[in-house]
Amino acid sequence: MMLINATDAPQGVVVSGEAPESDEEVDTSNQNNQELPVLKVDFQKCETDQAIDPSKLPTLETTRMVTSRPKYDTLLHRKLREKNLAFHHHLVEIGSQAYLSSAKQLQNITQNLLKSHKAIQDISHNMRLLTNDLFHLEDKIDIIATCHLLPDINISK
Repeated sequence: MMLINATDAPQGVVVSGEAPESDEEVDTSNQNNQELPVLKVDFQKCETDQAIDPSKLPTLETTRMVTSRPKYDTLLHRKLREKNLAFHHHLVEIGSQAYLSSAKQLQNITQNLLKSHKAIQDISHNMRLLTNDLFHLEDKIDIIATCHLLPDINISK
């Protein structure tokens, strides 16, 4: 059994003179001790078979209530957040429309497939009846042809 000391564990390397890539980068070593907030999901409000109601979509004000105060709160940043939120809702709407139209097309294709299946079953049944009738007709013709009760009739051309 091999024991590993804490000093043998791999550690990160700090490069001097390298600046963070953005102002939002934070030292994560002190955040490891903090617990994440509990995720609360209300399943009763989930409505999968209804279209998205624009009045139920979160606005910039409601998202501010949920999240903490943004790092930058200038007019430009507010407009950017509003445009991002509108863009997000637009993407969700496009995705849901594509999904709903595809589901509707799939339902129509399924209905047409069921109708075709029923028509093929009817054709198969009718073909079976026709085949049986032809066999019965062949048997009757054979009986008549082999029967010597009727005189031979010669047809000249």
